[in-house]
Amino acid sequence: MIQIQPYNLTVRYSPGSDIPLPDTLSRLHLFDTDEMLQADIEVFVHTIINRLPISHPKLQEIKDKTKSDVHLKQLKTTLKEGRTSLRNRRHPEIRLYRNIMHELSAFDGMLLKGPQIIIPVCLLK
Repeated sequence: MIQIQPYNLTVRYSPGSDIPLPDTLSRLHLFDTDEMLQADIEVFVHTIINRLPISHPKLQEIKDKTKSDVHLKQLKTTLKEGRTSLRNRRHPEIRLYRNIMHELSAFDGMLLKGPQIIIPVCLLK
């Protein structure tokens, strides 16, 4: 989805019987690499972070507290290892995130849920 955001698309349904070779595009090999996708994701996340109404010192404080928060450290590890490691972990705090794991990402010392920064508990009022 990130790669097509710059385009204004109109989607129109066409029944398979109207398409001469319906499987051609669905079986097309994609030539982009994970590195290209990772670069796109980093640009997207940078854009989100730069548009947040938050000062640089506060952003740095969030990064520092995220680094020292035990539960967020475990969550970062789980993200790196993949969703299957979630089943093997016995940390109930991390299991709370299992239904939204597909929305979570780690970037530049922070954890994000979509375009939102996950704030460490110690900074919540």
